[in-house]
Amino acid sequence: MKHMKTKNKGINSFFGFPDRINLLTGFLIIVVYSLIIALITNLALPKIDYHVRLDYPAGEYNEDINPYLFVRGTPEKTEDNEIEVNYSLYAYIRPVSANKPTNVRYSCSALDRDGIMRYFFEASKSGYSIPLTHHTTVTNFKSVGFSKYFIKVIYNQILDEDNVSKVLRISEEVLTLGKKELNDEAFNNSEVDLSFKIKDINEDKYEGFITVDPLDKEAKYHINLQSWLVTKDGKIYPFLGLYNYSHQAKFNPSYQSTIYKNLNVDYIYAKLECRDLDGNISRIYYKEAIGNLLEN
Repeated sequence: MKHMKTKNKGINSFFGFPDRINLLTGFLIIVVYSLIIALITNLALPKIDYHVRLDYPAGEYNEDINPYLFVRGTPEKTEDNEIEVNYSLYAYIRPVSANKPTNVRYSCSALDRDGIMRYFFEASKSGYSIPLTHHTTVTNFKSVGFSKYFIKVIYNQILDEDNVSKVLRISEEVLTLGKKELNDEAFNNSEVDLSFKIKDINEDKYEGFITVDPLDKEAKYHINLQSWLVTKDGKIYPFLGLYNYSHQAKFNPSYQSTIYKNLNVDYIYAKLECRDLDGNISRIYYKEAIGNLLEN
C-alpha cells in the first residue's frame, strides 16, 4: 500500500507540472519557441538582398508594347528647415502593334542613389488588357533620389494562332543636370514639343503640369525626359520625369505637381533624350522662368 501511494504521487506530479511553472520559466519557454519559429520562417522565406542590382537591358523601341513611367518629384521644407523630396510613380502601358497583347502583368523598381534597390510594385493578378492608362505604383515616397528605374512586363500575344507568353525587361538611367548645363544655350523643340504650365493656387504653392508632344507622328523613337526646379540661390531639385516613352500620342497627364513657394524657385529646366532606331540620340533642353509660365 505504501508503494502504491508513492507511485500515484509520481503520476500526479507529472500531470501537475504545468500548474507549477513559475513566471520566469514560462517566459523562457515563450522566448525559446519564438526563436524556433523565427528561425524556421527565416529559412523558409529568405531575405531580399536590397543591394543586388537588377540586370535589365537599356530600354528601346518595342514593336509590341510600350510600358513607360511618369515620375513626380515634390521637394518640400521640413520643420527643421531641411529639404526632402517626395516621389510619386505612375506606370503606363500602351499597345504598339495592332496585335494587342493581353493578360499583361508588370513590376516596377528603382535603384536609389545610396545603392539600395526599392521594389515598388508587382502585379499580383493577371487579366489586364491594354491600353492601361496608368497604375499608381507608389505615392509620397521619400527618397534621396534615384539613379535607375527598372520595368518588367509579362504579356500574352497571339502568334500564328498560338497564345504565346512574352517577357520584356528594361532599365532606364535617370537623367542628371550638371551645373554647366544651366548655361547651355542649345534649347530647342525641333523634334518634340515640350512645354510646362503653372497655376497659382494660393499663397503657399503653385501647381505644375507638363506636355510632351512628338512632332513626327510616324517616327519610331525612344524618349527619356527629366525636369528640375532651380531656385534663386542655385539649388537644383528633381521635378517631373518621363522614361521609356515611345508612343506618337501627346502625353499630358492631368496630375497636378506641387511647387512650394517657400523654395523660391526661379526656373524650370528640362533635358529630353530622343533616340531613333539607329541609336542616334538628340538632346533637347528646356528652360523657362516660373513667372513666364503662370497662366493668366
